[in-house]
Amino acid sequence: DKALFEIQRANRVTYAAPFCGRPVGLYRENGHAILATDSPTVIQAADGNLDALENFFRDLFGRGQDEHADTQFDVFVGWLQRVRRALANPAQHLPGQALFLIGPAACGKTLAQTLITRLAGGRSADPSGWIFKNADFNDELWGAEMLNLSDANVEDVSGARRKLRDRLKQLTANDIAPCHRKHRGEISLRPVWRVIVSANPDADSATVIPPLDESLADKVIYLKCYLPALAFPTATEEGMSCFFKSLIDAAPAFLSAVEGFDVPAELRGVRFGVREWHHPAIVQTLDGVHPDAAIAELIETWLATVPGEGISGSATELFGFLDGFHYPSFGRTCRSPLALGQALRRLGHVAGWCDRISSARVGTSKQTQWTLQKAANLEAAA
Repeated sequence: DKALFEIQRANRVTYAAPFCGRPVGLYRENGHAILATDSPTVIQAADGNLDALENFFRDLFGRGQDEHADTQFDVFVGWLQRVRRALANPAQHLPGQALFLIGPAACGKTLAQTLITRLAGGRSADPSGWIFKNADFNDELWGAEMLNLSDANVEDVSGARRKLRDRLKQLTANDIAPCHRKHRGEISLRPVWRVIVSANPDADSATVIPPLDESLADKVIYLKCYLPALAFPTATEEGMSCFFKSLIDAAPAFLSAVEGFDVPAELRGVRFGVREWHHPAIVQTLDGVHPDAAIAELIETWLATVPGEGISGSATELFGFLDGFHYPSFGRTCRSPLALGQALRRLGHVAGWCDRISSARVGTSKQTQWTLQKAANLEAAA
């Protein structure tokens, strides 16, 4: 009994399950004893022929079709290099951005998610319930290194874009996250996670992809994906199996190149190893479905009629001008001066508006005074 008591006292663990990023073993995390019961399958880098895998990713990122193809590939390799370093050093906190793969159906986005998962531990989980439904339990996420999402498994729930944005900040930046199992209390642990989101470049999918704002922009990478010049040889089951095997066979050599890659100076980042990068075409698409796009369009129409280069005023004054000019549509789109001020603050971080909206505190009451400038082409037209 004494021996059993000592074993229970000294060796009791808080959590025993697969533990993201950690090989089998006992770990001390945030004051808890954690027993990792399974290991990630880490493919070891080795010499060999990497062509099949390199060609797949270069074609996916627009080789011969996009002037940014080489940059996209370099950013991806730098991002994957950071993932491999995190797997090789589980005791260190080495976070990385969420990776968005945005392109047409059948271009290889889902296959890319599968391949990246193989290159980065072999374990994946779907975090959609935790992100969009506010599910209480998320312990299945702690058994995976890759958290894979697609626009297909994002339900049409209220505030989906905002929920994804808020969770991405937590998943990419925080060094501690909640782990909650059924019939167990919640504990906080350090994850080794990467989020990959695949989406189509249409308006419906774009309404789920979070718009870039000051708090999110450095935490996401938006890569534009393309259909291959030659269709994948996957018309038959045999062809699909051979094609996938050729990609997996190239993994050790590809990973050798990834681990030895010298990230270009202009793409290096201190926090995540590689800088954030957002394909200009994706940014333009997102700007078109920005939550304040309707307000921005009404402001633009009104500014075209204003003499000079622009106008200044408080949110209350500007609301009065806009409501009078667009009555009654503006009041239905923007309900109050407070809502207008909040929209102007958000638009101040959006391409096409960021250099045209400014604010300053004036007077003894320190009221915010907004200045809205016309776009250059509108001023020329006026």
